[in-house]
Amino acid sequence: MGGMDRSMIRWSVPIPMRDGIRLRGDLWLPGSAEPAPVIIYRTPYGRAGMDGYEALRPVDAARAGYAVLVQDTRGCFESEGEARPAMWDQEGRDTYDTVEWAAGQPWCDGNAGMAGASYPGMVQWAGAGLRPPHLRAIAPMMATDGPLDRAETGGAIRLDHYLGWAALMALSWMRREERHGREIDPESLARAAALLDDTSPRTALFDLRAALRIDGSPYDLTRHVLVDSLDTPVFPLPDISIPTLLVAGFFDVFSAATIRLHQRMTELHGEGDRHRLIIGPWAHAGGLPNTQGTLNFGVTSSGVASGLPAKHLAFFDHYLRGRPGERETRVEYFLMGARRWRTATSWPPPGTTRRRLYLHGRGDARDEVSGRLAENPAPAGDPPENYGYDPHDPAPSHGGRLLATGDLVGGPLDQHHLLRRADVLAYTTAPLGGALDVIGPVELRLRVASSAPDTDFAAKLVDVTPDGRWILVCDGLLRARYRAGFEREIPLRPGEPTALTVDLGHTAWRFRAGHRLGVLITSSSFPHLDRNTNTGNAIGTDDRAEIARQTVFHAGDLQSYLRFSVDGQAPSTV
Repeated sequence: MGGMDRSMIRWSVPIPMRDGIRLRGDLWLPGSAEPAPVIIYRTPYGRAGMDGYEALRPVDAARAGYAVLVQDTRGCFESEGEARPAMWDQEGRDTYDTVEWAAGQPWCDGNAGMAGASYPGMVQWAGAGLRPPHLRAIAPMMATDGPLDRAETGGAIRLDHYLGWAALMALSWMRREERHGREIDPESLARAAALLDDTSPRTALFDLRAALRIDGSPYDLTRHVLVDSLDTPVFPLPDISIPTLLVAGFFDVFSAATIRLHQRMTELHGEGDRHRLIIGPWAHAGGLPNTQGTLNFGVTSSGVASGLPAKHLAFFDHYLRGRPGERETRVEYFLMGARRWRTATSWPPPGTTRRRLYLHGRGDARDEVSGRLAENPAPAGDPPENYGYDPHDPAPSHGGRLLATGDLVGGPLDQHHLLRRADVLAYTTAPLGGALDVIGPVELRLRVASSAPDTDFAAKLVDVTPDGRWILVCDGLLRARYRAGFEREIPLRPGEPTALTVDLGHTAWRFRAGHRLGVLITSSSFPHLDRNTNTGNAIGTDDRAEIARQTVFHAGDLQSYLRFSVDGQAPSTV
């Protein structure tokens, strides 16, 4: 581990839980004989994998004088018990017990903090909700919970994400079982491995119900991911009052959720400095490079070059060691396209203003672009756009906010090839006369109609460059049955105009002079998200699909428009 004296490391330390189960962790102790604060990482992915966590590597925390505990979660690798992924009540109890055990050891001074990204971030929230007395601060990166995750996908299922993740975890579980001398059906192992390469078209989720039905495996895709975790909160936010340092990525699968968690914490506890947010141009990963998709955002955009480890240590120094420091910035974000970091007192930054760009149509006479975006509403008589959405031939996923556990690559990829599809509508502005900084939430408010009782509408904001690329900035999808919220499902009335809003998430992007803003509209993003079968039946129960005729309106009382925030000092150049 980075050249540390191995005598300072205790391997595979047993940590007792309240039910008698022992979880295993590796422990790094500082060179001083004095007790020190402890930083805890809990992961289902193997303790060695935390070496690649660039936000704050365990070895760097140890070198800074912290005791560091890196633990396998229940039922994973060397830890005892049954792995129960996404069972947050159990993860909360195990986190509580781990924190209090560590705080009571002679090498700890009674102050504990936690760090880690994704699942290791979510266990922090789950444990903090139980209020361990010695947990002083948490730094969860790129984390979410059930309701926030569902909102981020508009009610669709992260098909490629969950399929790949569940297959990887099932493989890990099977290898663990084999190490303990238990027999595993080789066909089950082969089936789980094959799922990692499976990109074949699927009508719906119907045939996935048995995809990971491996005898004895806890990784049942339907039970644990498609059902249990969708509506179950990871944590009760009102019960969490300790300081938080959240890290998000604009191309992270949990981008909007992480930002919303920061906003909720400041709403609950005021606009103090205890809750901080850093948003970079990153995808979902422990490593945070300066290249994403096909773009290089410059050397200062990487996690290490931006000083993320030092910012974590300063945060823990303040709240675990009581060291006064300079007044910390509440929000830091990277402005893509300008290659610079900016600071703000909140998100979205004060001083940004909301703008609208209205969709104007050309009817069915389409070439590469269906219509245009303009600051003035479409005139009366402006023709709607129509297209057919066939679930057997869905518009493919390409870049954006996703988890690369399957076959997909996220980030700002060129979308130009999608313009050749008959089920993709495209709208653009005229070339910009000056730079335009879009900073904050982006949404597309549509007036639509469909021949189906339920269907999806997907949208992308793109940067149309002078050399002809359509670079993805942010994207989103809404399952129409959830247009009034997830508390109840409301079917569409076929052919009747309906208002709905597609949430495209958050961004901080400079559209340079000569570039154009573009919007793409379709009805799928497969296999990133499951396809709507257009039948209106319960999700995951269909073995058939129907074609939907979609209409996007523009004129009169049926205006559709893009709504976004811009730097308040930016000129009106659209």
